[in-house]
Amino acid sequence: YSISDDKFRDGIETLLIEEKIFEYYVNQTPASGMQAALQTIIVTNESDANAAAQLWRNGNDFEAISAIYGGYNQSGWVAIDALDDSLRDVVSTIEIGNVSDPVNIFDTGDSTSSSTEYYYVLKVLERKDDILPDSLRQQWGYKEFETWFEQAYVTKVERNPDIDLSEIYAWAIEQLS
Repeated sequence: YSISDDKFRDGIETLLIEEKIFEYYVNQTPASGMQAALQTIIVTNESDANAAAQLWRNGNDFEAISAIYGGYNQSGWVAIDALDDSLRDVVSTIEIGNVSDPVNIFDTGDSTSSSTEYYYVLKVLERKDDILPDSLRQQWGYKEFETWFEQAYVTKVERNPDIDLSEIYAWAIEQLS
């Protein structure tokens, strides 16, 4: 790979530490909780979101609307408590089978990407309080890990760009002990 052995070791160490921290967060997620089966249309502008919601309310099916509005659309179960606050509020309160108004989410991205604004239009198909499958626990744990990492990055790196990242790794290992 034309990198030094030290840089290669540092890269492997970083991956292993990230995996341990991720595992820690997954192990902290509840084993059961409220879940919702959703169909979600996600677009990057409000006018498309309003148009998609209106089509849905007019009886067009999810697949047809998804074909019109592209690749961010999804369907499946989510852990309600793992959602962003505004999505959680809608998913928890909307009547089963109804289509939501567009919900604006501003995704700040990670430390290496730019921010994006999204509009979600949701339809809750079902809700249940049940055991969370491992896939949902991993998604929830990963979200918690990302939140922790972003906070640590802003606190430790952006505030002090000259900081030695090995200090952050040492602190993370200490937290897991």
